[in-house]
Amino acid sequence: MYYQFEDFELDADRFELYRNGTVQHVEPLVFDLLLFLIQNPNRIITRDEVINEIWGGRIMSDATVSSCIKSARKAIGDSGENQKYIKTVRGRGIQFLAIAKLNQQVESDPATRDYNEKEKTSYKRYSFRYAAIFVLFLIVGILYLNQNLATDLDDAVPSTSNSQYKIAVMPFSDMSADKDQEYFANGMAEEVLNLLATVGELKVTSRTTAFSLKKQNLSVPEIAAKLNVNYIVEGSIRNSGTQIRVTAQLIDVDNDKHLWSQTYDRKLDDIFAVQDDISNAIADALQLELTDNKITHSAPTRNMEAYTLYLQGHQWFLDRNRENIERAMAFYNRAIEIDPNFAEAWADLAASYSVINSYGRIMDDNEASIKALEAADTALTLKPNLAQAWAIKGYINIKELKRKEARIALERATELDSNNETAWMWLGSSYTSSGFFKKAQFAYENAVKIAPNSAINHGNLGRNFLMQREFERAKEHTDTSLKMGWWPAGIEQAALALIDKDSKRTIDEYSNVLNKFGQSPTENLATYVDAYFDPSLRSNAQILLNKDMEEGLLQAVFGSLLLLNGEQFIRFVENNNLDAITATAHLFRPPFVPLLNQAAVKLYLDQIGLVDYWRKEGWPDICKPVSSDDFQCLE
Repeated sequence: MYYQFEDFELDADRFELYRNGTVQHVEPLVFDLLLFLIQNPNRIITRDEVINEIWGGRIMSDATVSSCIKSARKAIGDSGENQKYIKTVRGRGIQFLAIAKLNQQVESDPATRDYNEKEKTSYKRYSFRYAAIFVLFLIVGILYLNQNLATDLDDAVPSTSNSQYKIAVMPFSDMSADKDQEYFANGMAEEVLNLLATVGELKVTSRTTAFSLKKQNLSVPEIAAKLNVNYIVEGSIRNSGTQIRVTAQLIDVDNDKHLWSQTYDRKLDDIFAVQDDISNAIADALQLELTDNKITHSAPTRNMEAYTLYLQGHQWFLDRNRENIERAMAFYNRAIEIDPNFAEAWADLAASYSVINSYGRIMDDNEASIKALEAADTALTLKPNLAQAWAIKGYINIKELKRKEARIALERATELDSNNETAWMWLGSSYTSSGFFKKAQFAYENAVKIAPNSAINHGNLGRNFLMQREFERAKEHTDTSLKMGWWPAGIEQAALALIDKDSKRTIDEYSNVLNKFGQSPTENLATYVDAYFDPSLRSNAQILLNKDMEEGLLQAVFGSLLLLNGEQFIRFVENNNLDAITATAHLFRPPFVPLLNQAAVKLYLDQIGLVDYWRKEGWPDICKPVSSDDFQCLE
């Protein structure tokens, strides 16, 4: 059957939308929403009804719902300003104003019916399989759905450039008498940022990017230029005993004026209501259309002592090093002792355990992973839709080589919080570490778009371009990463130099990396590079590599790669407890892909469960099965 209204026809059997007889490109979720609205004309449909019908009752942010509605309007030539067909009834829901004429299609014969049923079943399978991923595109950046998005996940790139409301929330100033409340001021600003990020019409600069400008003494126009925003939120807090004063203001940078400012004198335990009030006041000042009457969020804890301890731990975690990570954990544990139901504290504790040994070995790796996973699971038991807990669980699963579990957890994290560039980065890593570079691309792209000033994000994107053999784009992003201070990107630069057949640059890049690791390279490194280009030199170079292996020199890992000696590379990995993620990253770089076809490397990939994962989940672009128990990778 199909529905007609004015210039439009919607074919419910073939899942197609026509305008004046021409097929319009409509994404599956948007089509489902249009069909639901057309079947319920003139009735006010609540947000919950939309979620139940389109997303099967899953928890969705206002931004996701709002973005889908905007896309439905766009598909039928409507807009939030005109609301010719889809009207927003503020505080209640939406209403479809057109009356569609129902026409029953005549099926010519049983074959046609079979075809339609198969097509419908196929569509449902498609919709079920890709719905969760599609939601990721909906909620990226400013949460506008680009109607030109490809449905092929390998090629899709989200757009974040259409919003007229580009806003940054800057760190609030600590105006307390002792200047010891910076952690509270930062926490206040971060919560306001998170609330504004749920509004579909806003493109909110990430915390990482906005807070990176702290203490640079920049003027408002300079901040706006650096962050490419046209609105800035500033504020301050003054905390005294059980009382707190919060001042906030919204600045229209383009017109050089204050759109709104307010001072709130409240009791400390009313702080969460203040966060809501500020966010709603900003939305009102910008005359934004909200799906519900106002922006709200539930208080993470009702115990202000626990909340204060949590904020202190959070600040130490953000400024982490060996000492600070242990300080952060102490604060989190104290917060949890006071309020065992404080999910966010459990999630941050899980994050601390997951990275604790990155700053020197503090505890056994297995024990740290177990404690991290236990804390993440506790957080999710208390709050099943806590994005940061899903992200940490995904990261832990990456480290534990639980590849499918990692991907599912990280997809859920990005679905729940589209502004978390770390979750996007980890999602990209979950794909990259398994050899699925094209699928990783959209995640790394999102991380860079959310936090363009993050060196590690550019480094990861550059590496992913390298794996896909897009060498110019790889060089662009690794150059950016290095200039920002992420020196591990030098490993990608060395690989690019090999591809360019530039021996000197290859040696220089590897030397820089080794120096950063605290091991000066010996002249053997140059011999390894020469032998890569001239196989006749490899016998003598192998003798030198054997000595470097015996001495445990780090340059031996580069030597084994450059000599294309898979057996010695795996021996180095095992002897030095090199993690599987790092090991496979080396093997996936184009100059060293031939190693993937060597027996020792194939055995290693089998032992870490990667080959079994490929057999169950599908083969990556660079490798294909050649028999039931063997595979071959492109060289």
